[in-house]
Amino acid sequence: MKARRVAPRPLGRLRPAVRCPTFRYHTKQRLGKGFTLEELRGAGLNKRYAQTVGIAVDYRRTNKSVESLQQNVQRLKEYKSRLIIIPRRCDVLTKKPEPTKEEDKDKKPEEPTTKDKKKPAKGKGKKGVDAAKERKQVILSKLVRGTTVMGLKSHCTIKSEKARVISKREKRFCAFDALRRARSTARNWGQRAKKAREAAEDAAVTGGSGKK
Repeated sequence: MKARRVAPRPLGRLRPAVRCPTFRYHTKQRLGKGFTLEELRGAGLNKRYAQTVGIAVDYRRTNKSVESLQQNVQRLKEYKSRLIIIPRRCDVLTKKPEPTKEEDKDKKPEEPTTKDKKKPAKGKGKKGVDAAKERKQVILSKLVRGTTVMGLKSHCTIKSEKARVISKREKRFCAFDALRRARSTARNWGQRAKKAREAAEDAAVTGGSGKK
């Protein structure tokens, strides 16, 4: 499986937030193919380095608004703050910094004692390696699981209505009749307006209601 092969890395890459095409769907947001070079430059990243740390890059995409540019730059900066780079070997975590030249001059060579000679070389530094493995397991427990890295949050919020008693008006309401009345009004409003206008003109001439 790919999850075992790339572990502890996530299956997917970090992708930008883009708008859907056409006027009909431009209000919806989704994940795009990759970040533009301008967005990477705004976050202080190199295009080659970005691909090595799980960031998708798209050379063909361009930024058409400052809002989308700033949003994706902020997305990259947040990813950088959460990024954890784990060495492939555990002994790198326990590696001590190399001494400087001045420290080497001041340090005198120590003569081996009889106690050091009796110590077996097997198992040397075992505690340090175990501590490094434990530290690595703690880091792995905080990693992203799944194919989506930093998915988009849905902006639509549904407000739940509290339970209440149904009123008499709601019981008498018929959705079918309401739809048919609205349809009839939309279809015949011109004829009804014309009849009302003619009736008003007849009433003004005869001085009555206009009905025989």
